[in-house]
Amino acid sequence: MQGKVLNVRFDPATNRLSQSFARALIGLTQFVFPNEGSGGLNQWEAQEEDPNGQYVARYRRVNHRSVNARTSITFQKTITRYLPTAMKPSATEFNLETTITPAGSLTATFDQNNGRVSALNGTEFQTIEIAGKTIAHTQSALALTYVGQKVLDSAKLADCARQILN
Repeated sequence: MQGKVLNVRFDPATNRLSQSFARALIGLTQFVFPNEGSGGLNQWEAQEEDPNGQYVARYRRVNHRSVNARTSITFQKTITRYLPTAMKPSATEFNLETTITPAGSLTATFDQNNGRVSALNGTEFQTIEIAGKTIAHTQSALALTYVGQKVLDSAKLADCARQILN
């Protein structure tokens, strides 16, 4: 109800690369509203998950006095930290402590009149360390803007499904 992604399932024919890309995009665009008892929509935290693991996200409203505040509302999401994962001993794998340090933020604008997201924009960065050594830096940029609604005819929809599955 609050927008948290609970489960993602794919057609078994969908290749792993497409599944990984979709999971990463869904994780990046996930936007969790607070529970009703948490006292309003100005600032809150939520525990979420993406393909890298569980994290804590901080949300805050950024258009407190906007001229358009009656029709749209804008929030900023910042991943504050990834939670440590439990190490599972295995005879065939090395278990080294992995740390992900996030930075950046995502801004979401909601069109209250039409009940939809009108824009998602932002850049997130991650520094990944294994056993205290930096092994990677990542940057994910996202810019999505709602431009309209169109219904595909069945032939075009079938063609899109075929392309996704291959």
